[in-house]
Amino acid sequence: MLGLALQKIETSLRRMKTVMSRMHEKCAPEAFFNKLRPFLAGWDSLAFQKKGLEGLIYEGVSTVPKRLVGGTAAQSSTLPSFDAALGVQAPAPEKKLLDTFRDYMPPAHSDFIDAVRNGPSIKSYVSNSNINSLHELYNRCLTALEQFRSYHIQLTARYIVAMANKKNNSEQSSQALAGTGGTGFMDFLKNLRDNTKDMAFKS
Repeated sequence: MLGLALQKIETSLRRMKTVMSRMHEKCAPEAFFNKLRPFLAGWDSLAFQKKGLEGLIYEGVSTVPKRLVGGTAAQSSTLPSFDAALGVQAPAPEKKLLDTFRDYMPPAHSDFIDAVRNGPSIKSYVSNSNINSLHELYNRCLTALEQFRSYHIQLTARYIVAMANKKNNSEQSSQALAGTGGTGFMDFLKNLRDNTKDMAFKS
């Protein structure tokens, strides 16, 4: 049963990468960077900082202004769920930021991640089983997750870094290289990718 479940995890991750690769079909880097990405900016953006704005009051939610980060894929529960299932623990600096983004998820999604992580450990079971085929399947899941993260890095390099380097204004370029959640995203993404790879069982 576990072997079949691991096969499904690997297949799902590889399909996710295939779907993500289709971004090239209908979205040019220039369109994403210049027309869409500005709307993903949060209150940490340079434009809002310069104006000294304190955030927005959301009627029925808060009577004081709230300063929210911009939209980021890290607010999705998809990859954290895979990490939780496979026992992947982010390095301390990245984990702190990922935990912050958990506050932006629907509570049920965040609770699901906790339930998966606090449930029976797939990694421990595979490790204690001494079954080589399970070790191989587990490592294939990690490889698929690592490759998904690597491809995401390639997309950010093409759609954000390359576009930001075309800007003449160094201040604007620096701001553009911050993630939509306010992070310096390339090191952040690479550390998560490398950490995933390091979790594999050694042969």
